[in-house]
Amino acid sequence: RSIFLAFNKDIVENLKQRLPSSVEVRTTHSFGLNVIYQNFGYYPKKNFKKLTELINKNLEIISQETSRFLDRDDEKELLSVMHRVIPLLKANLINPENQEEIETLVDDMALDYTLGDLEFKLILRVMQDCQADIENIDFDDMIWLPIVKGLDSRKYDFVFIDELQDLNLSQFELIKKMCNGNTRIVGVGDPNQSIY
Repeated sequence: RSIFLAFNKDIVENLKQRLPSSVEVRTTHSFGLNVIYQNFGYYPKKNFKKLTELINKNLEIISQETSRFLDRDDEKELLSVMHRVIPLLKANLINPENQEEIETLVDDMALDYTLGDLEFKLILRVMQDCQADIENIDFDDMIWLPIVKGLDSRKYDFVFIDELQDLNLSQFELIKKMCNGNTRIVGVGDPNQSIY
């Protein structure tokens, strides 16, 4: 059994025409989505507003609990930071309870923003809600949920990976789930094009 992981859907379609039909061809995201299906018996609804909805919901709850309400500009800045930080926490498999690792990530991103109690509470609750809600998933969840939920994956003898240099830690962990102990992995990449 063989699989070729392509970088995007256009490449998947091109490869399906060129490779033997015995070779499964997918993106890592479609593979992750299929892992969710294999484990739960249904495809979750794709909700690409999920993160925004969870940030807004939890910000409102935390504001009520702490009686701390942000003005419009501060809230807009917070939402922007959360939309950048949370996907990277998922991609790098950073525990949302580990404030030190989160601060390091924010520093590495060169964000001119200091995280406080409000932000750490918000990150933790949003990440917990993302993990709990498998009925609705966003793009990042397709890779992240199979890892954090410990979902089983179909195993392959050969795994071919396109654009290896662009994979993040979550994608590497998902690929490891495909391996049967004797799996051969062939990766193609260009370090001069690396985005991570």
